[in-house]
Amino acid sequence: MDFGKMFSRAFGIVTLKREASRETADDPGALVPALVLVLVAALVGGIVSGASSEFIAQMMNQPSMGTGMMMSLVQSFAGALIGLFVLPGLFFIVGKLFGSQADYMGLVKAYGHAAGILGFLNVIPCAGPLIGLIWLIVATVPMVGELGKLETGKAVGTALIAWAVMIIIGCGIAMALGVSQAASQGAFG
Repeated sequence: MDFGKMFSRAFGIVTLKREASRETADDPGALVPALVLVLVAALVGGIVSGASSEFIAQMMNQPSMGTGMMMSLVQSFAGALIGLFVLPGLFFIVGKLFGSQADYMGLVKAYGHAAGILGFLNVIPCAGPLIGLIWLIVATVPMVGELGKLETGKAVGTALIAWAVMIIIGCGIAMALGVSQAASQGAFG
């Protein structure tokens, strides 16, 4: 695995260089580097999130659940892998409505590089994930446009609709997990 090429492509995609998206999507060997970037970023984000949760619990004189780090890592890895395969699927499906010619695996490879490199912003508590998410949304517009051979308006529509659906799905999952966790702790009587 050529780390120089992996980082060069990832930075190219997040700096809105359309040709980096095309080069990554067309490379049959780009899936493994995308997975590596996403999983390493998830590991780093999970560690930071878990450490932050434990620190906040101590500052508020709350007992440590002892599972904060493990839960953060599980959530981080699950979210990263779900995002890596579901969001490009949404780009693919929504893009077809706009006449996209992109293929699913090409979207996975390009998106994985962008999401992986921006995932390292998670080391900045609170602001890092938000900044990374906003920039990832921006970076997916030229990526979807290039890979789907879409004009700008259709690329924006594809990206925003897919992101909106993903955010709704994510909120639904988070609410369901929150309710189940509250129920397991006896919150409902």
